[in-house]
Amino acid sequence: MFYIAYPWFSPSYLAGGPTQSLLHLVQQINQEIDITVLCSAKEIDGTNLAVEPNQFTPFSTNTRIWYSGQSNIIAWCRFINKQPAGIWYINGIYSLRFALLPLWLGKGKKIICPRGMLDTGSLHQKKRKKQFFLYFFQWIAKRRKVLFHATSAVEAKNIERIMGRDVAIKLIPNFPKLLLPLEVPQKKLGQLTLISIALIGPMKNHLLVLQALEKCSSQIEYLIYGPIADPAYWNECLQQMSRLPPNIRVQYRGVIHPDQISTALSDAQVYIQPSNSENFGHSLVEAMSAGRPIITSNHTPWNNLEQAKAGMNVDHTSMASIRAAIDYFALMDEQSFQGWSNGAHEYAYRAFDIASIKNDYLALFHH
Repeated sequence: MFYIAYPWFSPSYLAGGPTQSLLHLVQQINQEIDITVLCSAKEIDGTNLAVEPNQFTPFSTNTRIWYSGQSNIIAWCRFINKQPAGIWYINGIYSLRFALLPLWLGKGKKIICPRGMLDTGSLHQKKRKKQFFLYFFQWIAKRRKVLFHATSAVEAKNIERIMGRDVAIKLIPNFPKLLLPLEVPQKKLGQLTLISIALIGPMKNHLLVLQALEKCSSQIEYLIYGPIADPAYWNECLQQMSRLPPNIRVQYRGVIHPDQISTALSDAQVYIQPSNSENFGHSLVEAMSAGRPIITSNHTPWNNLEQAKAGMNVDHTSMASIRAAIDYFALMDEQSFQGWSNGAHEYAYRAFDIASIKNDYLALFHH
């Protein structure tokens, strides 16, 4: 049996990159492997999912989900402990129910995938809580044969830095969701439509984008999608929106289902997300595959973008750097922009060998 443990496993909610990574993984390997997912019966915002908790629910081919509504921690420990031995794939780190307890009580081989949670930018948020979890992960990892799964070379280095150089690490990239190329909306000189589809919080840098837009003189529309993960941060964004000049128009369009991303991207020309860090950045890959150049930071796996005419890497701390990238695309004519649209699509499709990635995962989970 192959177990996946992670609190947020809801395809109806844009819960962020780790959830998308798991959904893509299940879709790719469920023909070959029987999968049990252990997750919460709640959305990431605390609302209840429309499911029957505390029972196994069929999800897809060879895949079932246990939506835990169990508030009794002792009963949850017993439930984990009575599961047959198998491979436990622990997605993330900072959860007592879905990380520490499965790591300690689950029977069989343990694989931990940090999903970017050991990045320097991530560790600075809620630092004390994270130090508590990391202490126990280090302690358990040293006493049991724990394998760490890194999805990028940067993540592998972060695992070594935090957990020690003697830990076992397997590097396999995430499965991407590659979209078909979309027709580009008419591109006029001095006009641009930007889009972001991401959790709204400090990590994604929406506020700095809005501050950069205040200094732009072109006619720019900025479409924002995604759940509000940090209401206080979003209030700062709203205050900044009120200061924007008439040539800048911002729309918050709420949360969308992942299947609606192509439709959302069809309304825009450039995807912008200058994140403090990205372990993978599913939305960045999807945007490029659809033919949308991206503006992002240097702290993602997607670099040398300008050289490939796939987008621009900017300084995620510099409003001026972000503004310069926005202005560059805004002042581009339609013919030139089409070349960048083609470059983004080609960059995304060149980056992955799906068959090879799948073989690596199957080897990892059959080990």
